[in-house]
Amino acid sequence: MEQGIRTGGAAGPGLLAEAVAAYRAALDVYTSETLPLQWAMTQNNLGNALQKQGVRTGGAAGVELLAEAVVAYRAALEVYACETLSLQWATAQNGLGTALSEQGIRMGGAAGAKLLQEAVAAFRATLEVVTPKGAPRYHEIAIGNLKKIETRLNLMRNAED
Repeated sequence: MEQGIRTGGAAGPGLLAEAVAAYRAALDVYTSETLPLQWAMTQNNLGNALQKQGVRTGGAAGVELLAEAVVAYRAALEVYACETLSLQWATAQNGLGTALSEQGIRMGGAAGAKLLQEAVAAFRATLEVVTPKGAPRYHEIAIGNLKKIETRLNLMRNAED
């Protein structure tokens, strides 16, 4: 996945597509019933790859990839509990918020605003666990993401008025 992120041009999305295929193949082995933690980690990684691929893909295809990333992050959150796996839970929440915000910005309108509201909720959930003292870098990122999306949501609302 990292190679796909760092590779420019048309080759980058192709490498990300290969990463997506590899994570999906891993989910044939890591099932939620037999290896739930590995399954959740793979779902989270799949979400990351789909999100990066979606950002680099234009139009409806990019929006669809972002929607698939949202599904993968939500699947990981079925296993990652805030109480027991707080850092993994917060990481998946942050990824979910990022995918929802990218999707919402692209969609625009009422549907986009709804997705941005969901993104705000995910970033706020991240902040329930990620504190400035416990994980200062993650906290700073989550605060930045939250502020950015709240601002974007307010701009969308003001444009509608």
